[in-house]
Amino acid sequence: MSALRPAPSWTDWVPGLALARVGRRGWGYACLVLFGSLVALACWRGDRVIEAVEAITASGYVEGRTLTPDAALDVIIAALVLVATAALSFAGPLFASRAIDRPAETPLRPVSRIRSRVLANRQVRAGGVLLLLLYLVALLAPLLSPYDPILIGDLDTARLLPPSFEHPLGTDRFARDVFSRLLWGSRVSLSVGLLAVAISVTLGVLVGAFAGYAGGFLDGLVMRILDALLCFPTILLVIACVGFLEDRSIWLVVTVIGLLSWMDVARLMRGQLLSLVQRDWFLAARGLGASAPRIIFRHLLPNALTPILVVSTLRVGNVILLEASLGFLGLGITPPTPTWGGMIHESRGQIFSEWWIPFAAGLAVVITVTAWHLLGDGLRDALDPRIGREEASPQAIAPARRATA
Repeated sequence: MSALRPAPSWTDWVPGLALARVGRRGWGYACLVLFGSLVALACWRGDRVIEAVEAITASGYVEGRTLTPDAALDVIIAALVLVATAALSFAGPLFASRAIDRPAETPLRPVSRIRSRVLANRQVRAGGVLLLLLYLVALLAPLLSPYDPILIGDLDTARLLPPSFEHPLGTDRFARDVFSRLLWGSRVSLSVGLLAVAISVTLGVLVGAFAGYAGGFLDGLVMRILDALLCFPTILLVIACVGFLEDRSIWLVVTVIGLLSWMDVARLMRGQLLSLVQRDWFLAARGLGASAPRIIFRHLLPNALTPILVVSTLRVGNVILLEASLGFLGLGITPPTPTWGGMIHESRGQIFSEWWIPFAAGLAVVITVTAWHLLGDGLRDALDPRIGREEASPQAIAPARRATA
């Protein structure tokens, strides 16, 4: 029996209202607010986009322009992201509302069942929405920031101004707008978290898969090397590597953190494979003559990536916290590039007289790390096979499907 669905209406073409009319008012109105905010931003910053296009199409940099070619390219990329996000917030709810109209008694496939459990988890939804907003703000920083984040202002009249209408988060000791630096710093901190974890997880999965599949002497040798590396705290290894370098770019920090934080992922991957190689399907695949790369990448890795996915989401928040700690110690990305940890470092010794600077940067770190941990904890609960076994029953399928819509 098909679920009843309202007749089509012209209001379905209003962003989000199609989803609201079929019972998903929260998501529908959220998409409507997002679309309206993006349209308002486009109207507010339309002149900046036009100026960026003129700077890019000019044969050379013209003196007097407020945007350099590199800055203009950032603005154009942000404008493309804005258009793509607005189109998604317009068309996404429309297609999602049409996908709801299907029989509720039809059993879900394994992939759909897992997706239902993930999207039905409140922690996953809360963390996911927060992270989407944070990364969207980071991508749109060239349009959202009212001032140049590294341009030094008038030290006589605009230095250490408290929060006001003109400067929502005040200015620092170099008369730079803290709100603009916070927005641009989000691009650095959020990028470091994702890229460093991508490097560490890739390296850890490969080493752990090799050790777990090879076994014997090679497995023991790899594990002893990992035990020796794990004797040193990661932050001490990172400090020892970046402390001797004067020019610390974002790529250097990402590479150092990624190459020095893969050991625990390798141990986890190796433990997963040691349990999988005892399964009948693994012995059958090897008995049929399948090659080692095929067994590892076609059979073992897909069955072992669930805990790796959960650990990866938790590690992103920890890496962002590590990068902020390096910035606070003065060992982060070289100034004047804005980072959250660097902003706190610049206000050291004056935390009470310049309270708005460490408060803004620290709050941004707390919100980001909390969002990643919410996502990781939610994925762990949703993907744990020991939790929610009753979801296979027909009585639990319909609520799970409603949560995915």
